[in-house]
Amino acid sequence: MKRLTVAQNMYVDVEHVVDNTYQVMNVHRVVGVNVGDLVYSTTRGWIVTRVGQAGPVTVLPSRTKESDSNWKYITNEREEE
Repeated sequence: MKRLTVAQNMYVDVEHVVDNTYQVMNVHRVVGVNVGDLVYSTTRGWIVTRVGQAGPVTVLPSRTKESDSNWKYITNEREEE
């Protein structure tokens, strides 16, 4: 799972589908993006589309940072001997 950080305290969590296509799993304060939308990585930036829409729903700005969000699933448990 990847996290696309649009701005401070605005992000979209996406899951890889195929090639440069991702599906939205979680949205936090990004207007116009819903869970289930498809996101494409292009040279223009990240384009968000929705089934049933003719064109893109929104385009995330090119300053959007991509990061791996698996860090939140790591626990700090100590191994017992």
